[in-house]
Amino acid sequence: MGKIWTAEDKCTTQRVCVPEQESSSSSSQPLLRGQRLIGQDGKLTKGMCAQGPSTGVTSCGVCLKSQATQTTCSQCERAACSSCTRQCSCCSSSCCSVCTTIE
Repeated sequence: MGKIWTAEDKCTTQRVCVPEQESSSSSSQPLLRGQRLIGQDGKLTKGMCAQGPSTGVTSCGVCLKSQATQTTCSQCERAACSSCTRQCSCCSSSCCSVCTTIE
């Protein structure tokens, strides 16, 4: 506990990773929409979304009101109702009020 490890020191214990255990633990949890996984090479990969029952009416991602008609934000892909959707002053695309830049 009193010694600080440096790069010149050799590690006496080796950690053995079993790929089957790692892949089963990461794939057993469902992913949310837009959620990414870290691959074996350290790069982000797009994961498969969890398939669940689809509901007709979802809530707005900004004000959390239940609205039947919603627009997807072009910046964060958040579902936003018509009262929370604005036109971005920088990119002129349809964005939610959280991502909108007002100058």
